[in-house]
Amino acid sequence: MIDSLVLVVEDDPPLRSVLARGLAEEGFRCEVVDTGARLLERVPLAAPDALVVDIGLPDCDGRDACQALRARGIDTPVLFLTARDALVDRLAGFEAGGDHYLSKPFSLHQLVARLRGLVRRAGGPARGPP
Repeated sequence: MIDSLVLVVEDDPPLRSVLARGLAEEGFRCEVVDTGARLLERVPLAAPDALVVDIGLPDCDGRDACQALRARGIDTPVLFLTARDALVDRLAGFEAGGDHYLSKPFSLHQLVARLRGLVRRAGGPARGPP
């Protein structure tokens, strides 16, 4: 069974490394980029099964990057992972086309469970116990 590919878009190098390592340990193939521009370049090349996107990217708002993907017809599930946890931020994330929203600090187990659910609902391979 082929593992699900998750693309992590996070500008903080230590967190990016922790996410990549943790997701790999949970059975995901994981790629990382650090800007919205790199996200928009990378996704059309080989569509990942899910995206984990920080909202506070150095070159754009992650929600804008999500909207740009949706405008291109890309429907890859997007989980926003961000320190912005106000209701208005969460609603804006969903309005931008996000599928899930998880606030920092977060539990890796919760992130993994949410990613598995997103991938499963999108028709991709789901990892781990149901």
